[in-house]
Amino acid sequence: MMAPALLLAAAAVAGPLPSSSAAGCHGPVVLAVKVDVVSTALSVKTDFSAAELRAMSPGPHRHPPIGYYRNDVGYRLAVNVSSAAMISCPVIRIAAQLVVTRQEIELARDLRSDTCRFELAEAHYFRHAAAAASMLDRTARDLRGALQHAVAQLPPLSIDGPAARDQLDAALRPVILAALDRFTASTATVRDTVDTPAEVARLKNGCPPP
Repeated sequence: MMAPALLLAAAAVAGPLPSSSAAGCHGPVVLAVKVDVVSTALSVKTDFSAAELRAMSPGPHRHPPIGYYRNDVGYRLAVNVSSAAMISCPVIRIAAQLVVTRQEIELARDLRSDTCRFELAEAHYFRHAAAAASMLDRTARDLRGALQHAVAQLPPLSIDGPAARDQLDAALRPVILAALDRFTASTATVRDTVDTPAEVARLKNGCPPP
């Protein structure tokens, strides 16, 4: 089974900013914001037994802890401030990436002796991975607007390019961290969208008795 690819969310958003203090700039600066989601490949491992997984996660659980899905998400931020041809106001380009540095599915190694139960569990945790990918994609979409709003609240930018970049960088990093905190806080909600009564029944009863 192929791992579900994390969705790539990318868009340019134009919007006004507070006036720059650059000489000759008599209007808002030009703003472009782009937010991408990039991801490493999803791996499937069988490093632990069912008993070890139960000990690692004592519960309560909606279904037996026969595996888990996990990911680690960080970010990158690039800010560019330049003058565009034919206009005197600076152009600000913000490129942010939400980066999945690791994502893995762990399945109880006991399941390897039962093809039906192994494939059932694998499909279940692929659904968890897809749900997490969808939530991260939504986080990226929301982040574009949040970054644009944060820049719009800034006082006039410095006429010095590096100083303006530092000013923007300091304002934007907390916005990205807050978005990642909200993504992490959504873990239980995302899990519940997968662990429905029908899904739990499928895990428990989807294969013939051993």
